[in-house]
Amino acid sequence: MKRIANRDASWYVGEKKEFKGNNTFANWEDDKYIVYSYGTHWILYMNIDGEWFGCSEKRSVSTSKHSTQLHPNQEITYWLTQKELQNLKRNINEQISNNSKSRMD
Repeated sequence: MKRIANRDASWYVGEKKEFKGNNTFANWEDDKYIVYSYGTHWILYMNIDGEWFGCSEKRSVSTSKHSTQLHPNQEITYWLTQKELQNLKRNINEQISNNSKSRMD
């Protein structure tokens, strides 16, 4: 896995390439590309079949910085809670409400 600076990670995320940054990393798990901050317990972004999912929750100043640095520079289709993202990762089919699209607005 390629080691990179977080400031350079946005391109890797947009291209869905695996990397390891400073307290961040991204990899493919089954058919999902997942971007993490400080371990698998905190998903920043996930891509499934070309659709981007982002975390709507704030955790800390450093995690917020990671979210900015690792943004895929593409439209986030759905903003979900951490619980919803973890459930989606585990293939639990929960209905994504219509307001999830604009939760961050």
